[in-house]
Amino acid sequence: MWGKWEWSATIDIDRNCIPADRNTLFQVFTYSDYLKGLPNWLGINRFNQFRTTKNRRDTAGPVPDGPFKLTAIINSTMKQVDIDYFVNDKFLISTHKKIEKSYNQMYFKFGLYRVNSNCDITQTYTNVKLNRVN
Repeated sequence: MWGKWEWSATIDIDRNCIPADRNTLFQVFTYSDYLKGLPNWLGINRFNQFRTTKNRRDTAGPVPDGPFKLTAIINSTMKQVDIDYFVNDKFLISTHKKIEKSYNQMYFKFGLYRVNSNCDITQTYTNVKLNRVN
């Protein structure tokens, strides 16, 4: 489970209004995270900007108007999980989460999770891949 992983997918978002306050695209979490707090995640804020768990006001750039490829390079150890995110093969942002309690399971979650939504939305994930890099 520890080591380097690569997750990727093409995401097509169909909505007819401004985004939700938070629209999560991808998450990595451990059982320890589940018990103690938020996992590492990448989402979209209400201004249609990518954002992470790092800071509510911290954004990483605009979301493309059409389908886009999202790639997450995950480097996990017993003490930390680091993730580098790429959109259409261009670096977007990194997240780093120190693990306070040892863990033996890691979960990769993708799909729709919204907070304060204001319309219907469909996110279609195609070409989903998860590979161990080393």
